[in-house]
Amino acid sequence: MSSLFSKTSALRKDLKILDAEFVQMRDFIYSQSGIFVADSRRYLIENRLASRLKELNLKTFAEYYYYLQYDPGRRQELNRLFEVITTNETSFYRNPPQLKIFQDNILPEVLERLRARRERRLRIWSAGCSTGEEPYTLAIILMETLRAELPSWDIRIIANDLSEAVLAAARQGYYTEYSLRTTPREIVARYFIQDGPRFVIRPEVKRLVTFGQINLSDRAQLKRVE
Repeated sequence: MSSLFSKTSALRKDLKILDAEFVQMRDFIYSQSGIFVADSRRYLIENRLASRLKELNLKTFAEYYYYLQYDPGRRQELNRLFEVITTNETSFYRNPPQLKIFQDNILPEVLERLRARRERRLRIWSAGCSTGEEPYTLAIILMETLRAELPSWDIRIIANDLSEAVLAAARQGYYTEYSLRTTPREIVARYFIQDGPRFVIRPEVKRLVTFGQINLSDRAQLKRVE
């Protein structure tokens, strides 16, 4: 690996991010991705980036910032940085009260308006879709709502994320039982195929979702979604 820093440099045993280093990294992450890390979530930068410093044989967060700015491998490392900071816990049917309002109130109203205009085209955007649990949940809700009427509709859920790694996992559609912990059992039986310890999303659900990489702070990329 090409680096501006010696491979013999040792990782600081008690690696803590200094105030100036945190501000430097926070502002850099925001400028590159549009993600703002609040002071209360400082530990996320400290904990999640420690492994990157160790792999690159860097001793401080200031050295890591310098690497991101000037090292020949900075482009590849920027992608790894995005993957680390955007990794969040998620699950199917997360936030049931919100989903119930969407399924019982918002979605029926939208569908009725489209029917009244004799339109059968619906697009839903899932921004920051992570490993796919949210957009696939929305697809399942649409299938549950429209039932036999579904084939007569042109429906597409556009799911975007900054990390190519989580998008690759989303496209595969393999999940653990933990990801389904808040999902009704009848939904699991209807829309997933169990493969040993894993659960695979059914192809008919997959067909409703299109995944793509996007940086939400990049206006040119956002126009593609519009």
